[in-house]
Amino acid sequence: MTNINIGVVEGGDWPASVPAEMTMKGRVGWPPGESRADVREAIEGAIEAAASEDEWLAENPPTVEWTGWNAAPHEVARNADIVEIVKGNAESIIGEEGTFVGGNAALDERFYQRYYDVPVVTAGPYGPNLHGVDEYTTVTSLLETARTIATSAIDYCGIAE
Repeated sequence: MTNINIGVVEGGDWPASVPAEMTMKGRVGWPPGESRADVREAIEGAIEAAASEDEWLAENPPTVEWTGWNAAPHEVARNADIVEIVKGNAESIIGEEGTFVGGNAALDERFYQRYYDVPVVTAGPYGPNLHGVDEYTTVTSLLETARTIATSAIDYCGIAE
């Protein structure tokens, strides 16, 4: 699923006046199978459609500028050794069946997969409000994650008994 986060909104210079302009900055992430061009076209189309419904914005359309990092999505096969090892270890340590979810953040794992052909999976602690206000985790979840990563590294490298 495509993920859009507007993390910065700037506008105006005085609380009692209407801003002359506003700038919004954000991040867009999309899953494998969607192209950068298609995602950008869809976003720009949605902005144009919304602006056309407002008299002032129709005459003064917003502009979209694509800047910053342009990382393409990646995925690892669910039957890759590292995926099965990490999932199995996490389930054993936590005592619950695991699920697969797409990443919703910029993770360095894509570099290993894309540039070095090393499959990588992310395993992290549970925590409500990920990347949002009042984000947190628990000590228990941090310890479970540490055990999962440690045992998975040992198992994947073939050192475990």
